[in-house]
Amino acid sequence: MTTLVVIYFSYRLAVIPDELRGRVISACRMFTAISNPLGQFLMGWLLEKYGPRPTIVVGWLVLTLVATLFTPSPHIRAAKHPTASS
Repeated sequence: MTTLVVIYFSYRLAVIPDELRGRVISACRMFTAISNPLGQFLMGWLLEKYGPRPTIVVGWLVLTLVATLFTPSPHIRAAKHPTASS
């Protein structure tokens, strides 16, 4: 997990222009601050109501659906690759 976080932040710092970095980081933090508690609440409710197996299946289905919807996106496919500075 730590490696993924380092890669994510490094990529974000390399790609986002300095003048937009604060806005982008605040938008990312706001999304995380809203989505994490909502997801935790939903998973807790599903665990109580249906048990662990259906909850895991629902979580897997949601992750698969999101990946399937966003992977073919032309914006994601055309994402900039940071160049190595020498």
